[in-house]
Amino acid sequence: MYSIALVLSLFLLLSTLYVKVSRAAAVISSFLRLQVLQEDGAFATPSSQSSETPITMVCTNVERVSTGFEWLKKFPEFHFVAEEEPVFRDAERGVVKCPVEGGAFIVMPTAQPVIGEEALFWASAK
Repeated sequence: MYSIALVLSLFLLLSTLYVKVSRAAAVISSFLRLQVLQEDGAFATPSSQSSETPITMVCTNVERVSTGFEWLKKFPEFHFVAEEEPVFRDAERGVVKCPVEGGAFIVMPTAQPVIGEEALFWASAK
């Protein structure tokens, strides 16, 4: 009776170990398949996805959420808006336009406006 319990315990332990090793092997092989290979089979060095020069942005000021805050349209992260382009409205100031000369990027536009917290940051490119 003792040997049957020991054999069953050993079987369960080996089965669990086999499943973990199989999962690890599957993850590793999936990772390796996703890597870009050169013609000779060596791993390729990642190259830039874009030939454009990176933009350096400087956040110059912040807009805070106040009573009646409402986006005029949905803006994605790092969306460029022209100078004087309407962006949002609130009860205090009405329609708020981009105040940055030459336009600005909208950084971190809030998805859930909370009065007193940041609505967005204005960033200019350098």
